[in-house]
Amino acid sequence: ARAQSYYVIAKSAYGMKQYGKALDYNDKSMQLAIEMGQPTVFGGIYELYSDIYAAQGDFKASLEFFKKMHFHDDSLSTKRQKAELDQLLTQYETEKKIQEIQSLSQQNEIKDLQINQQRTLLLSSSFVFLLIVGGVYFFYRQKRLITLQKQMMLERNLLRTQMNPHFIFNA
Repeated sequence: ARAQSYYVIAKSAYGMKQYGKALDYNDKSMQLAIEMGQPTVFGGIYELYSDIYAAQGDFKASLEFFKKMHFHDDSLSTKRQKAELDQLLTQYETEKKIQEIQSLSQQNEIKDLQINQQRTLLLSSSFVFLLIVGGVYFFYRQKRLITLQKQMMLERNLLRTQMNPHFIFNA
């Protein structure tokens, strides 16, 4: 903030055509900007140096500071572009990761559905198998009961046929 203040005073002195005073304050502004690490102020300071030297007729020095101003502005522009590019790259990577997460989530849901479907199919198959086994068991049991019933009827008929002649003989 102090560097900016000296820069404003230097600019005012330049406006009043007090070039010596403007150079002194611009020098102080540059020293403070360097000490405080404020590179964003450099471009304006270089431009003011260029204007002051041009007004004094020192075009060689004016040209040097004009070149420094453009070099500084270009480097700031490059840094801004790099920062924007880094931000875009980070945003792209983030979106890519989000898409991968969504894709994996969808694949996980599909696998869960497949597992549930297989589980349901297995339970249904087991139920049908148990019904078939139960049906075969009851069919076999029923057939055995019918066979036993027929066998008992035959034995009873056999006993009756043996008993009838005996009763007739006794009578």
